[in-house]
Amino acid sequence: MRPRAHTIVLAVALASGAGQAVETREWTAGPEEMLRGSADGIAVTNLGDLLLAPRTQRLDGALEGSGALEVWSACAGNRGEIFLGTGPDGVVFRTDGNGRGDEFFRTGEAMVTALHRLAGGDLLAATSPGGRIYRIDAEGNGELWSETQERYVWAIAETDAGTVYAATGDRGRILRLRADGTTQPHFDSDEAHIVSLVHDGGVLLAGGGGTGRVYSVDLDGNAMVLYDDELDEARALVRDDNGDWVVALVGAPPRDTRRPALRLRLPDGTPVGSVEPNVPIEERQGPTLHGFIEGLATDDDAPTTLRGRLIRLDSEGRATVLWESTTETPLSLATDSSGRVVLGTGRPARLYRVEADDVVSLIATLNEAHTTVLVRHDRTLFAGTSNPAAVWRLEAIDAEQGAYLSPAFDAGAAARWGTVSWVPSGRLARTEVYTRTGNSPNPDATWSGWSPALVLADGSPMGSPDGRFAQFRVRFIGTQDSGARLGTVTLAYENYNRPPRVEGLKAGPTAAVSDSAEFSWKASDPDGDGLEVLLEYRTAYSGDWATARAGGTIGSGSGTMEWNTVALPEGLYETRLTVNDRASNDPTEAHRVEGPVRRVQVDRTAPAIDVRELADGRVEIVITDEATRVQRVRLLQDDKLAGRLRAADGVCDSRRERFEFTVPAGAAAWKVRAEDQAGNTTEADLPGAGGGPTP
Repeated sequence: MRPRAHTIVLAVALASGAGQAVETREWTAGPEEMLRGSADGIAVTNLGDLLLAPRTQRLDGALEGSGALEVWSACAGNRGEIFLGTGPDGVVFRTDGNGRGDEFFRTGEAMVTALHRLAGGDLLAATSPGGRIYRIDAEGNGELWSETQERYVWAIAETDAGTVYAATGDRGRILRLRADGTTQPHFDSDEAHIVSLVHDGGVLLAGGGGTGRVYSVDLDGNAMVLYDDELDEARALVRDDNGDWVVALVGAPPRDTRRPALRLRLPDGTPVGSVEPNVPIEERQGPTLHGFIEGLATDDDAPTTLRGRLIRLDSEGRATVLWESTTETPLSLATDSSGRVVLGTGRPARLYRVEADDVVSLIATLNEAHTTVLVRHDRTLFAGTSNPAAVWRLEAIDAEQGAYLSPAFDAGAAARWGTVSWVPSGRLARTEVYTRTGNSPNPDATWSGWSPALVLADGSPMGSPDGRFAQFRVRFIGTQDSGARLGTVTLAYENYNRPPRVEGLKAGPTAAVSDSAEFSWKASDPDGDGLEVLLEYRTAYSGDWATARAGGTIGSGSGTMEWNTVALPEGLYETRLTVNDRASNDPTEAHRVEGPVRRVQVDRTAPAIDVRELADGRVEIVITDEATRVQRVRLLQDDKLAGRLRAADGVCDSRRERFEFTVPAGAAAWKVRAEDQAGNTTEADLPGAGGGPTP
């Protein structure tokens, strides 16, 4: 006979209510994601906006065949040429700005760390280590001009009156150089190095390398600290179009937080204390022991270290942070033809431009490791790089076209893709957006092809096939107004509904009951859909499932159920938990999931007890149960618990169990109480008397 449905009580471990179902979502690429994309001819701001970048070109002939690895210094000539100080061979190169370069002067030192063109036209080239300064005429003829007696010369500045000053290390001094190249101390700091030096309005601005201070030093050698930063080095200084000073500050390299390794190599059979102390471990024979010193910091414990910062100092000495990075080091500064500050970094070699106090744009990523120098001639900006050495030209006009490729976005599951939209600001160049989709994290040949060009900023259907991942590409063609930019690219999508999961259904404390069964359960939905939880049951191995609603729609979670079995016939039943997410989804995509089957024995009949007297006052007790195993057997003396009986075979684990007991002598009344697995109990009197319990 088909059993009818019965009431099930559901106790839920969280508040009821519909979850967040599969619905239309939007992915808007944030600033950090946009900066992770790749751009060619397009600048990306720290706000995530896109705009045309300056036209950039690598001048392959500028250092061709030079063997230079680093460009340490640069300055502009008076005939459109650019001079570059290089290493490791200490050569000064000259380029005409169009890519044609030649060796101008060879110092014979290791590095040309500072270049300065004097008002009279001669070129000063400072070298390190050794601290020598060479004077070179317009034809490339030069000679040693000054022995500074310092190890490093990092920068050279000249006043309007023609007095030359040099920033040096490793004693952190500014030297004044006389016309014959002899020197005298002008300012002696507490720094190890003075690494930057600029003359402006009768005052020297100097950046320290040791405590990160910016000094103002007058021409009499009197100094005051304009700014003191926690970073170690004020690498570069430049005045912007507002008349404020912009300072590039460099932090110390991150410390190595790996646990110190311990390695011992011992000769065979030699105790640790007997190892010869002066023999390198690589040359010793025998086994090697490797390990780490416990309790010391690991890489995971290392704090994030600030690698660089760009600040603006106004006339009142107030500092505004323009840019910071934990991965890139600021190395060089200059202003473009519009007075905007351009920053060169490493590693990798990148160029940033300050658009406003809160807007900095990445305008180019170069092929080399470090952008070590920036210099402007007229309206053109030149960048010198290191590792390897190269020269790049940035023109004053924007590129006529550019392209940007976003990082891949993960929708979390297979998705339908809707429209793509963006927010234009100002008159942009012709803007085309393309999309593609795939099911692997990295775009490859398995992805779809690019969609046709989409040009409606308010929203155009992507036209890309369904997939878990998506990517967009932006293309600018033509000219655009100054300050015009594209921002907030948004892709609309909707995930396919994923089925919920039944993570557990447990009948407890046993799988046999006489009146009601208690279940614990867990269920979840990967989309956060509201779930309807049901319990189904049927006679074991046959019949249809009977379903009782287990409560309202709930979210993912856990709970307990109580199943009243009083009206059901005795017997073995199968139960299962089912969940569905139909309340949160289109009927064509709703899922119903069935959990594993759990069997429950409904047993309301108590065990039968058969007592038979044996010889010598002993009794044999046989207990049987038709449905479930004998759970436990207790002794009662005058209706009070007096102990338990152990089965004759040692374990009480079947539906028929045999026991033996010797009834103690005396007037007490002895009984035996039997309980089955479903909790049904029965009692029987024990006859006779004897000498005590059987051991």
